[in-house]
Amino acid sequence: MLRRSHPSDKELQLVQLHVPAKRYLATAEPGRPLSRQSELTLGLQGGAMTPGEAAAFAQDPHAEAAVTLRQADDAGKVVGLDAGEMEDWRPVLERVAATHQSGA
Repeated sequence: MLRRSHPSDKELQLVQLHVPAKRYLATAEPGRPLSRQSELTLGLQGGAMTPGEAAAFAQDPHAEAAVTLRQADDAGKVVGLDAGEMEDWRPVLERVAATHQSGA
C-alpha cells in the first residue's frame, strides 16, 4: 500500500522539469504531435528551446527521466480514452513505488 505522503526530491525535480521537457522535445523532435492544449501552452511557456537551452537541459541529471515522463504524459492524452477508475491503477502504483522506493 502506498503510505508515503510527501514526494521525494527526485519526484519534485521531475515535476519542475515537466515544462522544460516539453520545450526540449519541441526542439529535439520538431513536428512531434502534441495535444491541442499542449500546443497552446507551449507558446506561453517559451516555445521550443534554443540549442543552448536544450544543451543545458540535457546536462540535468534528471533530464532523461523527465523526457520519458513527458512522453508518457503526452501519449496518455487520448480523447475519449477510458482509463478506468483511479482504484484500478492501485496495483500498478504499488508495484512502481515498491520497485523505486530505495532509489527515489
